[in-house]
Amino acid sequence: MVVHTPRTLSRRLDRIEPDRRLVRSRKRRSDLHVPRINVRRSLTFAERSLRKTAWDKARSDQKADLQAARDEIHSIAAMFAEKYGHCEEYWYSRIMQSERLAKTKRRINLWNVFLSLRLRQINLGQGTKKKANDPDVLAQLTQEWLAMSQEA
Repeated sequence: MVVHTPRTLSRRLDRIEPDRRLVRSRKRRSDLHVPRINVRRSLTFAERSLRKTAWDKARSDQKADLQAARDEIHSIAAMFAEKYGHCEEYWYSRIMQSERLAKTKRRINLWNVFLSLRLRQINLGQGTKKKANDPDVLAQLTQEWLAMSQEA
């Protein structure tokens, strides 16, 4: 049995692996990670066309199902319009936006009371059912509110 001293062992390693001296790692050069190149085969024209037809069919089926659901909701909105008034679009938007609406009422404060009363007065003066939420009107009401606050 041959016993190698550290000096003879290093000479032996130099003869066996001459390139190991250049690597500053404990791993052998062949053990270092080399990223594997993924080569992907291009699809043929027939495969691409098959995929495209499948996607088109799925897309058209989804559109048809969504349209059927919308039609059903429109019929429910028309029923609500007959029963409770308002137009069909109003009920459609109420049904579709029901999850986004606020669940709780806002706390009453003086600004909100002032704003609602003044907007009601402006709307009654114009004789329209639309709300006057034009930025100019709101800016004018803000100035009026600030003037009232300074007086009080």
